[in-house]
Amino acid sequence: TEAGKNYLPCVVRGFATLEQGTKSFLSHSENIDLTIKSNYAFASFWLCQNIGEFMDMYPMVRCTISPALWEQDFSESDADIEIHYGKEDWFDHTAIKLTDEQLVPVCSPQIFSRIAEPEDLTNECILDLTGIGDTWDYWLEQMELSNIHFRDRHFFGTFVLALNMAINGRGITLAHRTIVNSFFSKGELMGIRDWAVASRENDLALTNPKRSSTETSHLLTDLLVRDFTQQLRGW
Repeated sequence: TEAGKNYLPCVVRGFATLEQGTKSFLSHSENIDLTIKSNYAFASFWLCQNIGEFMDMYPMVRCTISPALWEQDFSESDADIEIHYGKEDWFDHTAIKLTDEQLVPVCSPQIFSRIAEPEDLTNECILDLTGIGDTWDYWLEQMELSNIHFRDRHFFGTFVLALNMAINGRGITLAHRTIVNSFFSKGELMGIRDWAVASRENDLALTNPKRSSTETSHLLTDLLVRDFTQQLRGW
């Protein structure tokens, strides 16, 4: 009928809207969504450079990655997996330490060419960190270099800022091997590997048992541990 013909477009638009709404609902379903909250440096310098393989292997999984600058930023997190920077005894037994980290001095190739002995550090700008245990004071203690006193020293609230300064040739900082490996391969940073010390803190992964995507979270943590192990061979 004429009335039916006039009504048909409304029905078509209605089904189209319903289909779009169903797709949107399914795309946010916990069964295929994986929410990752990570400390800022790890997310910036490692996770975003290496998670592509996981995305290729599991195309049905939709990842949402959000950074956390400080530990308290995790307090209201409902993520499927969290990647913290800290000590194992801060967390329960489910925490997975991704690797035994080492702390290594890193700088631009230009600054690297001027450093032969630890005493040469006193002539350079030292880029240090606040709010963590892996500081230059800790490094000096581990290297038994109590006689060295830095004259030009600045402090930053995250590895991201200190590393960006180092990449731009503004000084020398301490960094985890996992964070800087890609910068070494690109020639943007050089590491004084003979001066590496064991880190007091590490990257740890925690899965959320209350989320339905726990199995997917374990797939990602397994891949992280595997990739860490492979990338750190030769150190």
